[in-house]
Amino acid sequence: MITVIADGVFDGLHFGHIAHLQEARRLGDRLVVALATDEEVHQRKGPGHPHFPYSERAAMIRSLSLVDWIFPVGPGGTALDTFELISSMHPGVYVKGKEYENVDGHVQLRRVIELVESYGGRVAFVGDPLASSTEIIHEIGPLTGIAATLDLRRADVEAWLDKAKAVSPYLLGESIIDQYVYVQPQQKSPKEEIITYRITGHEKFPGGLQAISSHMDESTTAPHILADHSSIRKTRYVSMPFYRKVFSVVGDHEVAPYSVPVTLPEGLLVVGDYGHGLIRGKSQAREIGAKAKFLALMVQSNSLNWGYNLLIKWARADYFVVDEQELRLAKSDRWTPVMELLAEEHIRLKAKVSAVTLGHNGCLVHDGDRFFELPALTSRVVDRMGAGDAFFAWTAALAYVGAPIKVIALVGNIAGAIKVGTVGNKEPVTMAQVKRWVKGILP
Repeated sequence: MITVIADGVFDGLHFGHIAHLQEARRLGDRLVVALATDEEVHQRKGPGHPHFPYSERAAMIRSLSLVDWIFPVGPGGTALDTFELISSMHPGVYVKGKEYENVDGHVQLRRVIELVESYGGRVAFVGDPLASSTEIIHEIGPLTGIAATLDLRRADVEAWLDKAKAVSPYLLGESIIDQYVYVQPQQKSPKEEIITYRITGHEKFPGGLQAISSHMDESTTAPHILADHSSIRKTRYVSMPFYRKVFSVVGDHEVAPYSVPVTLPEGLLVVGDYGHGLIRGKSQAREIGAKAKFLALMVQSNSLNWGYNLLIKWARADYFVVDEQELRLAKSDRWTPVMELLAEEHIRLKAKVSAVTLGHNGCLVHDGDRFFELPALTSRVVDRMGAGDAFFAWTAALAYVGAPIKVIALVGNIAGAIKVGTVGNKEPVTMAQVKRWVKGILP
């Protein structure tokens, strides 16, 4: 008798889930569902998850006649972990969705595969990775009017994504290591005017150019980093369970300035200017701009460079992305409508396309003739860190291949919405995720 194990969250049972389980059931004689506990889902996806508690999710799965057994997997109560369940049942087939078929970024999944194969079993990737439009609606909320505003066809957007995927970009910028130290508040110190926190855990994420590179591994082909410079380490103390950052420290760092070569590579050059010393002053920035064949630029203002790293040090960019505050700092203008400021910088930088990210208000994209403003696609935010990197990394190649500004706005907002739903830069936004959102939004 062949046992098949399929695991998942199954948060709000829908047709995509059922089709996945039907295909899994056909691979063996009995189907076991390893259902993530509430604690497991919360740790993985952050506050607000799961939408349905374990008891309700289990009841929905149990109502399907094709499922023989359900086991809770993850922390909490008497739940097993995945490795314990596999070791005890020796499944003939372990099933995952097709979106997990590229296991390079999933360390735990690789370990599961090794364990299953050690018992003579196999791993099968089943289902349509783009089938879960219900999940997308669940994530981004009501989309009434969005499709009409865009006036795009899904097939056209997917064609532009495929065209951008064929681009091999060159990347330049500072690498950052973001460390989260998770803490829980205790009480005020009786002798000091401070709150005491207890450390409960920690994680490290690739940031800066490494985050851009990770996203562009998905949005393009084989991004190449031009210079490898020392990483800057930023440590944030994060109050749990609501992921509120309470304190931040930065280690000593010294970034050597980039030595601009006589010529820069042909094609797309993606620059993440984080203002930590790699690109110093107008002369170096303008030399890069003059030599680049197509320059996609993001200039960031942060706590370490406030008022010093501004868009105005650049003289040219074919595509640039800043947030509203960075644009206003560059223009020394708090009051003028952002559309006017963007138009002025677009002309000054001789840009083909430009974009301003507006946080919870979405984004504004300009091509010299038209503006297109698109609202944010989600209001459920776990962590805003890295959302701008995701927007930039997923739209740079689209601008390079000449995608319409509506496509750039949509894909950028999708990438940002996916990113703010996760903690830190644990994993990049994937092509499967972006296409799944496109399917959930467009006809």
